[in-house]
Amino acid sequence: MAGPKKTGTRLHLSSRRLVKGAVVATSVYWRRRRLFFEKRSLVSAVVARFYSVFDRRDMFLTPVGTSCTGTLRRPIIGRQRLRTAKLGRLVARTAVPDSLEVAVVQAQEATRRALANSLRQLRLELDTSLGDETYSRLKQTLPFLRLLCLALLQSDESLRSSLRVLLPDEGAAAALRNDWKSEDQLSLVPVFSIESRVRRRELVAEAREHTVTCLAVTPRATEVDALQELARAANEHESLRLIVLNPELIDMGATGLGLAARRLRDRLLNGLEPVYYLRTAPWGLVLRVYPDAWSVWIDRERYLAVKGEHEAENAANDDDDAFVCIADDWQEQPTGDALADLVESFMNPEQALSGPLAGLMQSWRSLQRFLRALRQT
Repeated sequence: MAGPKKTGTRLHLSSRRLVKGAVVATSVYWRRRRLFFEKRSLVSAVVARFYSVFDRRDMFLTPVGTSCTGTLRRPIIGRQRLRTAKLGRLVARTAVPDSLEVAVVQAQEATRRALANSLRQLRLELDTSLGDETYSRLKQTLPFLRLLCLALLQSDESLRSSLRVLLPDEGAAAALRNDWKSEDQLSLVPVFSIESRVRRRELVAEAREHTVTCLAVTPRATEVDALQELARAANEHESLRLIVLNPELIDMGATGLGLAARRLRDRLLNGLEPVYYLRTAPWGLVLRVYPDAWSVWIDRERYLAVKGEHEAENAANDDDDAFVCIADDWQEQPTGDALADLVESFMNPEQALSGPLAGLMQSWRSLQRFLRALRQT
């Protein structure tokens, strides 16, 4: 009699284990499926939030005009104010732009302040691709370049005679000159290729007589020598100023892997002051507007999922804010493991898993850190 009961107990336990395993496997499957579709749709959401042309009157710039100090009027955003996010008792000094036009005004104001503080080598970086590699970085940067040049010309009359736009090659320069022919202000801006050694010598010669502002657009690794030549000239002549927009200096086909690529990047970029930086990521974005410090922002929905509604109310002063600022006092650009550790809890919602899955996710994160360190060497 004992034998059948024991066998029945074993069969009963095996059935319970199978059912429990099936439930766990189903739960993990649907959780991963939900996270996959969330990540795939996040880029589209960020694009719509940042760079769509909003069909609302209060999202456009005020009419063109300058004050007695020559500064461009502040943009009208939402309900006549720039949004900020509270950090306990602190308030983020820089607002996340709601549109491309607002980002242009931020970049123009940061550039104006940097030039007023006698900085002559500047860097501006704005993520205009947002994961879409269909077009080149130059083509994706041209709309921002047009608005930025217009804002600079309107805010500083001296730039109307000193601004020079440098493109990677002569074909792109000729196409841009043709596009700007119909623009009253932009048609007067000289546009040529940075590859031309004769043009570069002419710029240095002009700088000996009057102020020259060179705006190099999306320079590639093959143009690093030309950029270094202009950077050295800017160090020698106070009247020569160099602004680099969306540099693309790391090209594995031209520089290879390892120490050579790192030296190539550090040799030039370390001498450029990052006056405007806006880089998006699946978890949020990193922002810097000179002279403020670097700030890290988390997508509000992710922040709510991790911290809860009560924490979000304390962190943001407006329910309409799409991002919550979690750090605004970084004096250096947050990169590498420091940035990964700061946003890890928001970047990996699956960290709540336990058991073998938790160990698997920990191993995957370790592999990601190793790959990031390998790319930086």
